[in-house]
This record gives sequence, C-alpha cells and structure tokens, in this order.
Amino acid sequence: MKELDPSGFPLLGRVPLRALEVEDEGEVMEVVRSYRGVVAWGAGCLQGLGDPVEPYETALLTSRLRGVVEYDPEDLTLTVLAGTAWEEVEEEVSSRRQTLPLDPPSPAASLGGLVAAGWVGARWGRFGHPRERLLAATFVTGRGERVSSGRRVVKYSTGYHLHRFLVGSLGTMAVITRLSFRVEPRAAAALGLRFRGEAKRMAEAGRKLALGPGCVSSVLLEARVGEGGGAGGRGRGGEACLWVLLEGAGRDVEEARGFALSLLGKGEEVPKEAVLCAPCGGPGGPEEGGVVARAGVRTGVLLQYLEGLTGLPGGPGFYLADLMTGVVRFFFRPHGGSLEPIARARRAAEDLGGYLLLESCPEPFRSLLGTWGKEEDRLSSPLLARLKLAFDPEVRLAPGRIPYRLARGSAEAEGFSG
Repeated sequence: MKELDPSGFPLLGRVPLRALEVEDEGEVMEVVRSYRGVVAWGAGCLQGLGDPVEPYETALLTSRLRGVVEYDPEDLTLTVLAGTAWEEVEEEVSSRRQTLPLDPPSPAASLGGLVAAGWVGARWGRFGHPRERLLAATFVTGRGERVSSGRRVVKYSTGYHLHRFLVGSLGTMAVITRLSFRVEPRAAAALGLRFRGEAKRMAEAGRKLALGPGCVSSVLLEARVGEGGGAGGRGRGGEACLWVLLEGAGRDVEEARGFALSLLGKGEEVPKEAVLCAPCGGPGGPEEGGVVARAGVRTGVLLQYLEGLTGLPGGPGFYLADLMTGVVRFFFRPHGGSLEPIARARRAAEDLGGYLLLESCPEPFRSLLGTWGKEEDRLSSPLLARLKLAFDPEVRLAPGRIPYRLARGSAEAEGFSG
C-alpha cells in the first residue's frame, strides 16, 4: 500500500485527510476496516456525481487493481480488475473483433468507476444498460468483507444478483474490485451521419429512425437551450443537429442509410467517434465550471418534453436528447447566476413522470438547486436504507453521497439496525 498526496484528490471542494493506493483486495479490506469517509477512485472521470461526501477522509485509489483476469472470446465473456481502463479492454477484445460497448466519457475511465456511476453512453438504446451487461462482481463491503456475486456465464437464474445493486450506487454500497461482463461482436461496418434542420422536424424524423432498422445504434438530437432554442443547433443559428450511428453488416448499414436519408434529407458523414462522444459534451467534454444535468422521460412523451424546452429562458448552453431511450443531457453555464432553465426543465420532466438530476455542478449552484429533485424521495426509501445498512452498517463508504434515510432516529423508526 502506498500513501500519496491527498491534495491531488479533491471532491466537490473537499480534500481528504489521506490518499492510499492499494494493490490487491486484501489492502482494500484493510483500508475499509481502518478508516471512515472512504471514497474509491479510479480515473476520477465521474467523481462529481451525487451529493458532497461528508466526512471525506480517505481516497482509496484502485488504479493498480488493473488487468484482464480471464477472457473467453467464444463465450463472449470477460473478467477484469476494477481499476482497468476501458481503452485497455477495447484493445484486448478488438483483436478478436469484439467490443465492450459502454462508451465512457473518457477512454481512460476505469470499468469499476463506470459501473459505480451507472454511466450510460450513446449506444445504450442498442446494447442495453450496463446493469444488463454485468455478469458478476467481487467487491468489499463497508464491513471490510470480500463478497462475490453472479457467475461468468451469459445466462443463469440462480441466486441473488447482488452485483447489480452496485450499478449506479456511486461507491456507497461497496468498493468494487473485480467485474465480469458480456462483450459484443464488433460490427462489420459502421457509419456516422449528421443532419441539420429545424428541431421539431429532426426530432420527429429521428424517432421514426430510432424505431426502424435494427442496425441503428444511436440517434441523438442536439439543440440550444433558450427562447427558440428548440430550433437552434450548437454551432449554427436556427438549426438543430441530429447525430446518427449505424452499425451492422455492410448491406444492412447501406439500407439503413437510405432510410435515414429518406426521412431527413441530405446529411454528412462523420467519424463514429464523433457520435460516441456527443453525450459527453463533444470532443472537449463539458465546459469547465458549467452545469451538466441528466433528465429522463418515457420515450412516448419525449417529443412533448423536447417541445417544451423551446420556451426555456435564454442562456448559453445546449441539450442532447437520446431519441432511443428518453435520456436528455444538458450542458450550460448559468446565465447571470440564474439556474432557471434547469429548474424549469426539471419541473417539466417531473410533470411527465420523469426526473432531472445534476451530474456536474459547482457550488453554490448545487446547493441552490439540489442534486436529485424528486428522485430523492425514491433514494430515501426504506428498502434502499435497508440495503445500505446491510452492505455498510457503519456508513464508512462515501457517506452522504446518496440521500439514504440513515439518521439514527429514522433508522430505528423503520426497524433498521446496523
């Protein structure tokens, strides 16, 4: 175990008392048993998610827990240590014409971090949520105990799928040390397309495309936030952009291309990577000091939600809507210190039975708006509180990051005990 300078691992304005780099699961167990306020660090790409950790005392660095443990190309299964970067895995599996389609915000993102964050990329609608791709996991609970869940096979139905509770838990349930995934065959052909036009027409045609050919991997609508912004694509006034990714056999991709052109008119070819990085705010990522929020509504009301965004008050920013899944990401800098565009977008999503949460937001804007909105009611449910206390009874792991209802009075009132 190696001790590093803790000032290199700030988290939402807070610096830990210590930063410890571990080399194996035994050292992870030792750290969790010995310290409180433990936050696991991989590449640090998604550490801004959730509420501030309080107290934040220990940064547990997993970057040396890396490497492919077992890879079976015939069975389409892969087991890796949690600190392994996605780009390392892609290099390994691409030699067998396979891929792990998680589409992270950075190629250096660790797989443990992507799972803990519940990250969904541009091809979620085609390849499914990371929860569905995760076959098994080994992790260290807040008790300092090593637990394994799941099996490294594509189909099985026995036992409790405890590993799936780790997806999106933001490191509050356990420290992930090992993961097994189902990989996918790499498509024989891939084609990225970009169309420009009036936002409502792009959205309606894009939804038809999303429900059409099976080789459609991603359909993303990009438009500005603000008055008239529903018809304002970033980069050229008065237009929206529709990003499309087609993957499959060469003939299928060409047929899908023809279908897309019949719906949307003339488009331009773009690299596949340009579409995959769009949910991250483009090649450079989100603007420093800006706000990134993620909304989600049912696909059946998605067009209604997008139409409502045209009435938002003006401000420098844009949204990117996944027309296959109903996920909408907002990227903007608060205009004159006002968060009214995001507040109204949240209310509109919640009125349609959806949600809007903050993915990245500097203080004091996070405190003013709140990270979760109505999602906090679900996250503070008695069931999740029971799970948290079963995994981490002394609340050692990322305390406060997710608003579990864990105050002593309320826990005892619900019959919980650590």
